[in-house]
Amino acid sequence: MADSNHINNLPDGLLLEIFTYLPLIDRKTASQVCRLWDQEAFSARLMTSVRLRISCTMLNSKARSLELLRNSSRPYRNIMITLCGSGACNDIQYEFIVTVLDLFGKSIESFTMIRGCSAAQFKDFVVRMPGLKHVTAYVTEPDKRPVESLVFPVLGKLREVDLEINNDDVLESGQLDVLGMAPNVTQLGITFDKCDEPVQVIDLLEVCAEQLTSLDLFVPHDRIPIDELQLGKLEVLKLRGRAFSYDNNKLYLLFKGLPALKEVHLDFVVTESALRIVCSNCPKLEKLDIKTDILQEKSFKCLETLSNLQVLIVNFINTSMIVGCKPLTSIKEMQIHVDDTYLNNHDYAEQMYRVFPNVRSMKIFFRGFRTKIIDEVFVRQICRTFVNLRKLTVSGEYCLYATVRGFDSPNDLGNVEEFIFIKTDFSIGPSSYTNRIKRLIFDHVNAIDIDVYSIDKFFPKLQYLEFVSCKEIKPDVIVKLRETFPRCVIHYVHLEKRWMY
Repeated sequence: MADSNHINNLPDGLLLEIFTYLPLIDRKTASQVCRLWDQEAFSARLMTSVRLRISCTMLNSKARSLELLRNSSRPYRNIMITLCGSGACNDIQYEFIVTVLDLFGKSIESFTMIRGCSAAQFKDFVVRMPGLKHVTAYVTEPDKRPVESLVFPVLGKLREVDLEINNDDVLESGQLDVLGMAPNVTQLGITFDKCDEPVQVIDLLEVCAEQLTSLDLFVPHDRIPIDELQLGKLEVLKLRGRAFSYDNNKLYLLFKGLPALKEVHLDFVVTESALRIVCSNCPKLEKLDIKTDILQEKSFKCLETLSNLQVLIVNFINTSMIVGCKPLTSIKEMQIHVDDTYLNNHDYAEQMYRVFPNVRSMKIFFRGFRTKIIDEVFVRQICRTFVNLRKLTVSGEYCLYATVRGFDSPNDLGNVEEFIFIKTDFSIGPSSYTNRIKRLIFDHVNAIDIDVYSIDKFFPKLQYLEFVSCKEIKPDVIVKLRETFPRCVIHYVHLEKRWMY
């Protein structure tokens, strides 16, 4: 590395403060300037957002990977294991993980393993991370060793535990003592891969009922008596599985015992009666995430009782659901899905605005389009009708191909100040010069039909421009953009494979 003396006359702490505002890719570039910059760019304070991922590629070049890791001075705080295969990890994978944890375990605060491990292997991993605060793992099976040989360490800082368990035998065997390992756990996630009568998980939830503030539970069938639980301090609940889809009595008993709930995520199709149960028993609710496929006319009148509701996430809202509904003025953020049927309803935006007049942030997922072009009229109507809207995200993640085009009128974007396009190709007309856009983000956008070097003519108030894995945007384009628009912050993430976990 270059001699650092001539470039580091800044006051103590100022360099670190500058690095806190840089995205990771720019910090990596800065770290190559000199050793001091490398230490500052990846100091312990700035490692919270950095994750070391152990993959099959590293294992294939094991010796080289370990050499690089041993020579690293970075105090990694987050680690993710994404090795290949199914079932418990094999001996080679196990030894590699243990070696890595021997190097960095004392500084690790978050451990995520997207790969199975036995209870014994899991114990050997966590014992090397005394400062662990969050753990996610898939424990596949009980180990053949005696229970007494699997005494887990007591991790007093461990508050977040997210476990996928092959079956209830893992808990019943006594080899996976969750509370013994994490006596102060407040956020718990439990998923069963194969389970007929998961009695032990109920016992676990009953024991820690008074300390849990968040619960993420996969419920495979209705034989699990979760409705008997009393979780008085629970603020966040996520239920997955079909067990509650049509059992309103079980739902009623469950939510009656959850008076402190602020967030509810129901990952199953919700009936109108189920929605009514949630709304009538959760007066403090601030965030609601539901699947609305079978909701009927006037269903959203239930939401009128939720005076604290700020975030609403649904898959679909057709206009019949909001008929007769009073304005829900507390809602500031929405996520909705739309398909071809909505594009033909030119009053849709106005009817939605009548019920949700104060929405400031909206994300629209376009899906199932028969045509390749998303009708720009729909997007324009949303922008112009929702006068309080400041942030709009349009996503084609559920479409094979989607394009938003148009914006020919000067006022097409309304009061929107931040516009995000995700997997949605983009084009713009020649006369949209008076919009209020300050932040513009293109995420996995293949085609951008606009002269990027004249982007200030289209968005005269632009202050921040970001390209994430956009096929047509190359590093040399970014260099020229930064030279052309020195007052605009331009962030660039090169084209890369988006990992799905």
